[in-house]
Amino acid sequence: MLIGRRRFPLKKIKIAVKPRAIRNNLFYIEGNINCNGEGNLVLARENGYSLNLYLPPGEYDYKVFMNQYHQVERKKKILVSREGYFLGNHLKYESSGFSIYFIYSSTPLSIIINGSRPNSKQSEVRSGKITRKYGRIYYFIKDNGSDLSLTINGKTQNIGKTDDSVEKKTSSKIIYQIFPDRFFKYKAKKTAKFSPWRSLPEHTSFYGGNLKGIIRKMQYLGNLNIEYLYLNPVFKSHSNHRYDVDDYYEIDPMLGTKHDFKELVEQAHRKGIKIIMDMVFNHTSTYHRFFEDVLKNGEESKYYGYYIFHGKSFKRFMGHCNFSNGDTNCPSYETFMGYGMMPKLNLRNDEVRDYLRNVVKYWKNEFGIDGIRYDVANSLPYSFVAQIMSDNTDMIHIGEVWCASPLYARKGYYDGITNYFLRDQILSLVSGKKTIKEFLDAYYEFLFIYREKVDKCMNLLSSHDVERIKTVLSGNKNNILLAHTILFMMNGYSLIYYGDEIGTEGGKDPDCRRAFNWNSHDSFFFRYFKRLTDLRREYDIMKHGIVTDVNRAGLRGLSKISRDEKLNLYFGNKVKKIKIRGKILAGRGYLWVGHETIEMKENGFVLEYLRKF
Repeated sequence: MLIGRRRFPLKKIKIAVKPRAIRNNLFYIEGNINCNGEGNLVLARENGYSLNLYLPPGEYDYKVFMNQYHQVERKKKILVSREGYFLGNHLKYESSGFSIYFIYSSTPLSIIINGSRPNSKQSEVRSGKITRKYGRIYYFIKDNGSDLSLTINGKTQNIGKTDDSVEKKTSSKIIYQIFPDRFFKYKAKKTAKFSPWRSLPEHTSFYGGNLKGIIRKMQYLGNLNIEYLYLNPVFKSHSNHRYDVDDYYEIDPMLGTKHDFKELVEQAHRKGIKIIMDMVFNHTSTYHRFFEDVLKNGEESKYYGYYIFHGKSFKRFMGHCNFSNGDTNCPSYETFMGYGMMPKLNLRNDEVRDYLRNVVKYWKNEFGIDGIRYDVANSLPYSFVAQIMSDNTDMIHIGEVWCASPLYARKGYYDGITNYFLRDQILSLVSGKKTIKEFLDAYYEFLFIYREKVDKCMNLLSSHDVERIKTVLSGNKNNILLAHTILFMMNGYSLIYYGDEIGTEGGKDPDCRRAFNWNSHDSFFFRYFKRLTDLRREYDIMKHGIVTDVNRAGLRGLSKISRDEKLNLYFGNKVKKIKIRGKILAGRGYLWVGHETIEMKENGFVLEYLRKF
């Protein structure tokens, strides 16, 4: 039985604007409080220009922007803390026979576990403490099959066994992401518009990759054990990235036809691969029929309320207004981050919401898609996302979110997020900028906030929006493969960005969107990626369990424990000899030097597997 405060330690925070600034304007709250979302925290007439947020302990900041482009208040910082301590069955993360329990406290606690102090050699329970300005998060990892007694500030609390019959299993999967214009070109009509396949991309480059090309490579995806195929937008558009949608109900002719898309979904399903479609709900292009009607008819257009205008000018803005840096040459309408060719949809309008809900219904019912990746997810209102998720409970819903804001941990606000937060932590660990403890503290803090949503986060190291991992790590093969080994050890959906598995390089956008080089595979990388996906398929411990640390004979690393299995990943050490007690599943930079003994070289790593430890 757990005593003390049980509810999650949320605190009500009120945000409002000064009455003199209102005058029927629209205000957005933007900062780490919502990953700089432009539209999910809105101060408007309907809410009295005031809203209440319920936030867990943390350090938050935000700015207030009027009519999107005009900052009206300086950055504000909020330190959220709660008095007392909080412990309960809801404050835990559970996976495959183990749970990590959390205790939040605003002040230091005296905690004794099983008669010993946390982290002492006598304690059989892995435990620790994360100290932040807003308080302390104590954690301990418990075997669900055993009882545990805690003494907190002199009061005894008991945590009993967990009934295995109701235990929730995590659902780790492998996702393969394709930027359709750059994967494979098959029977595409020749045109001077296409750049040479091996040339470096510009922002306006087209290469001719198409849906038939993806279908042609379905066996390749099957061999990589892919379970979800995530496609960047395939809607009709003027751009190669297609995030500026001209028509939500049409496939871009350069990519193919609806028949091609239907065949792609059917072929994927035959291979056991599900399809995640990139949906762009935040904005359209200026060539969408709704916006073109507004350009023609102004306020008389029946679609005028589908967008957000702050002026009487109804002209297409071709440039970019960098309002965050003080640029005042901005469109008369709201946009995606100031880009004039991407006018922002008014998601406070019920007609717009219904239209977009029907878009999802169409592609699901007519073509059988299995999931949605929500573009600019940090800017989509909770009520809108919750509607779509409620309509489509049999689909996976992943939100493009670039930080670990607790707002998106709310139930009904995506199943999981694009885990750029984890990407940053893994890169910092592999490059030596963070210690193993610092990595785990950050990861446990993420678990504390997101809990079961961690299992459906899209974990990634590369994407169409960031530098490829090979470029970030300067081509260091050991570090690149170590980073992916860690990624594939973590619960959640491990993402392979097309081309990473053959060692493709790429800097910032658009360089990270190079065409897939089918004629020059780096078989070294491909073999290792194939090994990782095989391991994910064959060993439950790669999909389920709790990540912690290991320290044996001075050799440190990450460990993962589950009911019946254990992984030890040793890395980041100077030359060391170690006796292997289990089976080596993967590794680089080590030598066998004797019976069951290996020598680890600097920057080498070994993934050790043990059964029934």
